[in-house]
Amino acid sequence: MRVTKYRRRNRLKLIFQGMIVLGLVVVALVGALQIKVVREFFSEASGEPANIKVSATKVVGVMPRPWRNLAQGGEDHAWRIQPITNQVRALHPTYIRIDHIYDFYDIVGGSPGNLTFDFSKLDGLLDDIAAVGATPYISLSYMPPAISSGSIIDPPQNYADWELVVQRTIEHISGARGTANVYYEVWNEPDLFGGWKYYGDRNYITLYNASARGAARATGVKPYKFGGAATTALYKNWFDALAKNAVNNRVRFDFFSWHRYDHSIDRYRDDMTEVRTWLKAYPTL
Repeated sequence: MRVTKYRRRNRLKLIFQGMIVLGLVVVALVGALQIKVVREFFSEASGEPANIKVSATKVVGVMPRPWRNLAQGGEDHAWRIQPITNQVRALHPTYIRIDHIYDFYDIVGGSPGNLTFDFSKLDGLLDDIAAVGATPYISLSYMPPAISSGSIIDPPQNYADWELVVQRTIEHISGARGTANVYYEVWNEPDLFGGWKYYGDRNYITLYNASARGAARATGVKPYKFGGAATTALYKNWFDALAKNAVNNRVRFDFFSWHRYDHSIDRYRDDMTEVRTWLKAYPTL
């Protein structure tokens, strides 16, 4: 009887092992078939021609053209567009922004209370901008050495002199040159260059309002836009300070500007959406 039980256990063990082997074979076969299917799937997908249809008559919206608005870039006193006029003209730029106009182009001479003006060096660059079909976007910066209380990023000795500088600049570009729709922007990155704030002793609002007074006295000029502050990034406290100043003191404020250093166009769109939301708090602007 013990022999019979032993043989029965061995038979069951062999049957069980056989079932395991059979199962592994089935799994292997199924796996092999699936691999073939997967290979065929990828083979067919990679070789399937795309069916793209373009309708040249259907209007789907305005095409973004961020390259239409350019800036000088770099820190070159003798920078000109002239060597690459044809290449820049091919981009059909709308505006080209320039800053450093008072410390690069030797516009202001003389002494406080007795200033002289020479726009001939700046005119060369303005001619370049006109030659490519663009309009200048002028950053009113930095402080002319002739009237500065220190360096080119410091306040003037007398704000009356700064007002005259702004007035003569607008009268020359939008008046004598007859250029319409120029943007005039007060300073460049004031929170960085000069450590300006919207309060205290180095108050950007004081600089802005003096600039606005000078602009208001400009005569014989074409229509233009006036604003600021060209901060290093988008700051709500700066926006609110300028907006409240414009509303409470009836100061001209046509546009608010800021800088964004990013490769993503979406970041710029998000900024603009945010500013439009802030603007709702100032319905008179």
